[in-house]
Amino acid sequence: MDKWFPFACACATPGYLDDVEHTVKRLAEGDTEGMVFRDEDGRAYDAENNPVDVVGRG
Repeated sequence: MDKWFPFACACATPGYLDDVEHTVKRLAEGDTEGMVFRDEDGRAYDAENNPVDVVGRG
């Protein structure tokens, strides 16, 4: 159940897969403007690997 449950939730959430497809398309086109990435320790950074302050943002 741990393997398939997140996928089932994604499929059951209206619009979620559209958002994922849009994000993948942006990344494929090299558009990372405004995107925040996280490392394995949860630290936020931008596409140029600069630290990003995301305090108070989910």
